[in-house]
Amino acid sequence: MKTWIEKLFKWADENNIPDLYKLDDRGTWKGYWLGLTRDKETLLSLTYLNLIGMKIDKLPKEIGKLKNLKVLVLNNNQLEELPKEIGELVELEGLYLSKNSLTSLPKEMKNLVCLKKLSIGKNCFVTVAKELTTLTHLTTLCLSNNKLIEIPKDIDNLNKLEYLNISDNDLKLLPKEIGNLTNLIELRIKENPFLRLPFELHKLSNLKIVSITLNEQIQIPKGTFEMERLEYLYICKNPNLQVEELFKKIESFPNVISLDLESYGLEKLPREIGKLTNLKELFLKDNHLKELPLEIGELKNLLVLELDQNQLTFLPKEIGNLTKLRELSLYSNSLIKLPKSIGNLTSLTEVCFSGNNLKKLPNAIGKLTNLEKFNCTSSKLKKLPKNIGNLSKLKKLYIQSNKLKTLPKSIGKLKNLETFYFCSNRIKKLPKSMKNLSSLSDMSMGYNSNIRKMLKNLTNLPKLSELDIFGVEKSRDIEDIGKFTNLTKLEMSGWVLFDSLPKGIGELKNLTILYIYGSRLKSLPKEIENLTKLTSFHLEGNGLTTVPEEIYNITSLENLSITESHLVEIPKGIEKLTNLKTLALFENKLTSIPKELGNLSHLYGLNLARNKLTSLPKEIENLSHLNYFNIRENDIVSLPIEFKKLTEIKEFLS
Repeated sequence: MKTWIEKLFKWADENNIPDLYKLDDRGTWKGYWLGLTRDKETLLSLTYLNLIGMKIDKLPKEIGKLKNLKVLVLNNNQLEELPKEIGELVELEGLYLSKNSLTSLPKEMKNLVCLKKLSIGKNCFVTVAKELTTLTHLTTLCLSNNKLIEIPKDIDNLNKLEYLNISDNDLKLLPKEIGNLTNLIELRIKENPFLRLPFELHKLSNLKIVSITLNEQIQIPKGTFEMERLEYLYICKNPNLQVEELFKKIESFPNVISLDLESYGLEKLPREIGKLTNLKELFLKDNHLKELPLEIGELKNLLVLELDQNQLTFLPKEIGNLTKLRELSLYSNSLIKLPKSIGNLTSLTEVCFSGNNLKKLPNAIGKLTNLEKFNCTSSKLKKLPKNIGNLSKLKKLYIQSNKLKTLPKSIGKLKNLETFYFCSNRIKKLPKSMKNLSSLSDMSMGYNSNIRKMLKNLTNLPKLSELDIFGVEKSRDIEDIGKFTNLTKLEMSGWVLFDSLPKGIGELKNLTILYIYGSRLKSLPKEIENLTKLTSFHLEGNGLTTVPEEIYNITSLENLSITESHLVEIPKGIEKLTNLKTLALFENKLTSIPKELGNLSHLYGLNLARNKLTSLPKEIENLSHLNYFNIRENDIVSLPIEFKKLTEIKEFLS
């Protein structure tokens, strides 16, 4: 007779559940352990089990034997029910069941007396199971995206709850007993057709965060949300609610310090906004605002103001009254000029004016001496104020994609500047003072008029480690690249005459990442072998017909990409790259893959799409760690039988 362990292992094998492995850097779930261990000793002491996205439609009763389990993750599966043995996991503290097809919970759930976190969102519950309200140690409960029509009165049994999410259901009323959840810190009730909210909500004195959808019929008794600690109010979009009515209801939240009306469709901001004098954060991104009311200047406690993606053409001078403001973002508007009063905002540390029509900035910008990040990308700027050097605390400056012909000499005073992007302008010459930027570590300078001369003037920057040079017209433009010996990352792109790399590239012995786009390279200099620290090498859109032999001597490589090129072969020397983890060779002219590719035992990502392959070598079975495999748009009729041995593959595209 099989033991329960053998039965559990058999179930795992039948459901293609892999052995336990860690997602080091494989996407969203990096750092997580996934799968079920096949080691008996480890299984008996297992405390964490993550089977997310395994297409499981049934759990075996043997799951109840994992007595030490504290966390069980079953999100994104196909479960319609849970076995009653789930109630035997008496040490369980976290149970995650979102994105399944559950309609009920077994009564044995009441035995989970240690459970603190339960997530059953995105299922098919119509009612809240009675057993759920007996889990009195719960601090986190997510019931969102179900079909709930009511919340039971005995919800107040869960008096340790700190987080409750009942959003996206069919709730019209909440029981007054919800006011007894006095430890509640975050309440999410958005996207429900509420008729009214219970006055007892005012008893939730610890509430800090509320997410709600306001509608025309909803009644909010006066004083309901006058709790002192309420900080963040997120009001979800409701296109049927007039803006005047909206702000009448917002007055029910007088102490709120953070208001989010992103994507609400607002065409104007009512004058009443000025009454919310406790506001510290105001988010108005992606609306249709053409102007701001003068009363915006009454929000003197405001620290963050986000107005991205609106239609503003100017700012009222009263904006200068927001003297506590630290972050101001006006990305993608239609601003023509800025008021002089902008200079009063001396507490600002971050500013974004990118995507506007400013052409020039007022000299008042020079008064923002606490500024650390300044973004004025794609704003049609023709010049910078001469006093920009007064921004002595500036660390990041983005002015790419404008119409600048020169940079002011004072730029050299920015001794704390670490990141400077000025590519895609019309700059022909850099001021000599640039050599004084002693903290500069990241620079993007391409698509200007004289890259060759610029590079000659920048070779002495002591901390420069990342450099982007886009728009290299001729190979000689980068003849001095070997003098930038501190570089760890280099990106270059070019035109037709960019057909070779200088031998000096081999002097960049600290380089770990190298990108070369849109060149006409047909070979690489032998000196490329000297880049012994290189881990990522990307050659995209070039004239290479074979993988250069020089690459095979860079044994430190972990990521190699030669794409959108003219490769017709891969020499067998590829087997030397034993540390390779990802290999991308898509959109070439490959007709075959060498068997030596099977020696790359650490490979977990392989992209061979859009080639002329008709078959794969049987040695591919040796790529036991392969997680992602793409062979789309080839002429492969059938896969080798050995392909079945690649059990770790999570994404296969054919």
